[in-house]
Amino acid sequence: MQVSNAITVTGTNVPTTISVSSGAQYSVNGGAYTSTPGVVPPGAQITVRKPASPSYSTPVTAVLTIGGVAASFMVTTGPQRQLTDVTVTSGGGGGSASPLMLAALALLVLMRIGRARVNVAAALLLVLASALTSRPSAAADWDAMRSGIYFGGGLGDVTSTLTAGKVTDRLQADGYRVVASHVDRSSLSANLYVGYELPRQFALEFGWSYLGRTRSTLQGVAPPNLQQLLFDASRVTRGGGDAWSRVGRHRWALQPRLSLDLRAGPYRWVTHSDRGSARPSS
Repeated sequence: MQVSNAITVTGTNVPTTISVSSGAQYSVNGGAYTSTPGVVPPGAQITVRKPASPSYSTPVTAVLTIGGVAASFMVTTGPQRQLTDVTVTSGGGGGSASPLMLAALALLVLMRIGRARVNVAAALLLVLASALTSRPSAAADWDAMRSGIYFGGGLGDVTSTLTAGKVTDRLQADGYRVVASHVDRSSLSANLYVGYELPRQFALEFGWSYLGRTRSTLQGVAPPNLQQLLFDASRVTRGGGDAWSRVGRHRWALQPRLSLDLRAGPYRWVTHSDRGSARPSS
């Protein structure tokens, strides 16, 4: 509801009639608003109010008539808000490589370099535990178990079929009037795993994989609920993040230095979404 500036009734020294067009109301000297025709005294202060249009960039007009003299009060709604610098990042939190991934790979390298020292320290601790618990076989048990533990990791490259057109189609199908101007996808990936050898060439492994990140830039009409758009867009741009796996492995030894591995098991895919960089403009 928009209210006009006040006008003063002049040009007459006797009370005169007043009316307003349909959909509008007037007030006399700060009194209650009404749309019913009436009579106003000379020198009265008149204001008019009119509801704005529910549509963007649309004018509506109220016509006030006093003693046969008419004047218009126009209310125009503003243009629809547009999205400016709206980005949605899913996966590694905005970076091309996860800091956790790099730290874990560095630790893996150090562990491989200092593996003998780690093993000696662990053996000494178990010998001490054996003495304190009167279990002389503890060190031997650890030695047998340690021989079955293995770990590894690697770097790789990932690809994605997600395009700006696919993001646009998905969001417009949900009723948004937006387009994805471009979609960036980092290609660096990595994985770390630790396993334990079982009899008959079987093993159990626990692994973690970093799958990169995906960033989409959106343009178009800002919806009334901007946070809902960002949430929906983050689900569309999923594709990066972390995958945690628990798998079973079976190995066929083909040659002394060549083997064939079969791995199968469940994994959990975790996607981290950054929906903070959004600015609607009018």
